[in-house]
Amino acid sequence: MFGKTLCKRSGMMALAIVGLLGSHAFALKVGTLHPLLTDLAKQVGGGDVEVVSLMPAGSDPHQFAPSGSQLASLSQTRIVLAMGKHLENYLPKIRDTLRQGQVIYEVGRSIPSVRIKEGSLFVCCPTHSRGAIDPHWWHGIKNMQRAASLLAGEFGELDPDNKAAYAARAKDYNKRLDGLRVWAKTEISKVPRSARKLATAHAAWGYFCKEFGFQSVPLQGLNNEQNASPGYLQETVQLIDKHEIRAVFPEQGANPRVLNAIAKQTGVKVGAELNASGSGHGKAGTFEGMMRHNVSTIVAALK
Repeated sequence: MFGKTLCKRSGMMALAIVGLLGSHAFALKVGTLHPLLTDLAKQVGGGDVEVVSLMPAGSDPHQFAPSGSQLASLSQTRIVLAMGKHLENYLPKIRDTLRQGQVIYEVGRSIPSVRIKEGSLFVCCPTHSRGAIDPHWWHGIKNMQRAASLLAGEFGELDPDNKAAYAARAKDYNKRLDGLRVWAKTEISKVPRSARKLATAHAAWGYFCKEFGFQSVPLQGLNNEQNASPGYLQETVQLIDKHEIRAVFPEQGANPRVLNAIAKQTGVKVGAELNASGSGHGKAGTFEGMMRHNVSTIVAALK
């Protein structure tokens, strides 16, 4: 009798352990190279995926490169998600470490690209020069909706048993993003059309401006490393006057010194910081949180 009871309890305990671990024991293991991709993978994958995130919150995606130990953490993943559009210049290094059957999926590859304007006044970084593809596709809500649908399909190919669940989560997420887009357009309607000029540190806002009807005015090129020469400052002051720009926006994690110097010379307002990298903390580390922060910040300064 005691033996039967013990066996029964052992069996129940084993089932409980399987229940606790089951969601991860057989989950599709996904590596991500950006916090917004971590968010997207969880939105689409739910409990059917286990995510290994490489890039810490608050990092600059232009400067980040994974360490050896981080690369090793990808060894058990089935798929690695990259932003794509030439943002991660270390992808060949990752490909060299992957075992047979592992894949890198560049989420942004199928998102329609915006290019940096030819003839731009600004000096851009060597990787993302004039005429090059703007890699910051994550600043468009429609883009993220497309990414969710594409990722559901990719997850479904790798994990056919949960294909319907991935598709359903992507559909639910996209409905939520429909609501986010309605909210964003309502907020932006408070800004006069003549004032919809987004003057930022670097050229990260092409997709946002295209979706919401702003003119992008990058004041430091594509990255945030350039120092401002007197000639550059003079040209920038003239540009601000010409376009009747109401505010300039610094970006989280960037040195605001140049923008502050520009504001001092022109008297233009300095808005609150925008999240350009998509690598925030807490709620700001999700796509929805990033968009709500950026839209609210822009509207507060320009309305």
